[in-house]
Amino acid sequence: MSWVLPVVTALIGAAGGLAAAVLADRLRRRRGMPDRDQVREWLFFFNRPAWKGQFIWHSDLDQYAGVLAATRTAINTGMLETRSGKELEAHRVLGASHLADRQLRDAMIEIVSRIERIEAMVKAVQEEERLKGNASALRGQSAEVIDVERDAVVLQLNDIARRCKLDPLPLPTCAKHL
Repeated sequence: MSWVLPVVTALIGAAGGLAAAVLADRLRRRRGMPDRDQVREWLFFFNRPAWKGQFIWHSDLDQYAGVLAATRTAINTGMLETRSGKELEAHRVLGASHLADRQLRDAMIEIVSRIERIEAMVKAVQEEERLKGNASALRGQSAEVIDVERDAVVLQLNDIARRCKLDPLPLPTCAKHL
């Protein structure tokens, strides 16, 4: 039994060393991430159904509001989560405040502000639908305004993508990808 303590100590040391190596690698990747790589990941964040097609086509407003919040959080923190709340670690980046280029940083902050406006509009539609129960008429009235703002977000993101020599995304209201 005298061999148990050294073996356990060695296993604990190996596990600690592995954990330290993983943590060091994550910190190295996060500290040294170029702006272009961050923008590439943000393009991934926006390449999802909530940012495609006209707003009127999105029937579950609670789910849609959740995607908007997740996108905003992903830009602010660099962490994208699935609908179930699980982080997509392979797509983790730094938040917008860590961008080295001040113009890119300011543009991403403006995109977050636009997403917040869209969230407020969606919330207003949800409230009206709960109060009046007339979903199609209310969405029809608000959809055009929301679509204009969604297109503006993607246009601004595409300007950033082009600056970083990355492929732009189609506009949410563009029929080409529908």
